[in-house]
Amino acid sequence: MKALVYKDYGGPEVMSLTDIPEPPTGQREVKVRVHAAGLNPLDFKVRNGLLRRVLKYKMPLVAGFDLSGEVIEVGLRARHFDIGDRVFAYAGPSRPGTCKEIVCIDRADVAPMPKSLGFDQAAGVPLAALTAWQALHDTIKLKSGQEILIHAGAGGVGTFAIQFARHLGARVTTTASVAKHALLKDLGAAECIDYKTRDFATLGKKFDAVFDTLGGKALIDSFNVVKPGGKVLSIVSLPDDATAKRMNLGLVARLFIRYTLRPVKAAAKAAQAEYRWLSVAPSEAHLRQIGDLIDQGHVKVILDSVYPLDEFSKAYAKLESGHATGKIVLRLREDAAPPQK
Repeated sequence: MKALVYKDYGGPEVMSLTDIPEPPTGQREVKVRVHAAGLNPLDFKVRNGLLRRVLKYKMPLVAGFDLSGEVIEVGLRARHFDIGDRVFAYAGPSRPGTCKEIVCIDRADVAPMPKSLGFDQAAGVPLAALTAWQALHDTIKLKSGQEILIHAGAGGVGTFAIQFARHLGARVTTTASVAKHALLKDLGAAECIDYKTRDFATLGKKFDAVFDTLGGKALIDSFNVVKPGGKVLSIVSLPDDATAKRMNLGLVARLFIRYTLRPVKAAAKAAQAEYRWLSVAPSEAHLRQIGDLIDQGHVKVILDSVYPLDEFSKAYAKLESGHATGKIVLRLREDAAPPQK
């Protein structure tokens, strides 16, 4: 079967389509014929080796963390799925490799696809939507009536985060280029800041929480606009102390994190705010919740573009440009079957 493989760490030149054997199905697994695979910034960061301190993969490595597809085999301990079920999944950092024709995935990481979506749209959901949901609902614990700033609202995570925050009853401010403001207001943003002409750091301490998807200066400046007692949560920086302890990181890694985060911790202390970091986890239960919100019409899936698998280089170029609106998806299998409404 065909798979998109990183031959080694590096740039676009290390990627190629390769024939690999079909995997056997474990007892806790379902075997899925992949129709589409969503791409995320995590994909090129893994390929480039930017995450080698935390995620140490052996090369060659099959790309991808998101998928949608059809169940073709069920393990003995995965009997709540049937052959023919339409499913979607985030494979998690320990088991990448969704950009291939057949994938075996743990039963706890896969869920029924939303009935209102086709395979392309469903593949754009798992990692980005899980990240936004776990950040806002589980970690920040965003409440009705609160105000939140969401950086880069037009990205894959941002488009879901705006909609989840609105669903939870919060007032949303987001940053994006002016051309994308109409879309983001339609998704639920009350205010859009054009980052090219206006500095969000001058907004004042008006936010109960900030969701950082950019890192660097944007993360530090976020403490200028969060209220005392508020939270700044990042998905692109480094783990907070409590998370690093749970991850059982080695001494060298912990010292590196402690040294690198000194400006962040200083900014948090000065703002009397809390810094949090999120590493998204696979979750069938959360995917079911998200799927229900989609089927109920509360959440839309915004796709930037869909590329056939053999045009992976174009898909990655768009992904790495940082200018996609919503998600980029690789289509592995043509299928005209409509959503199951």
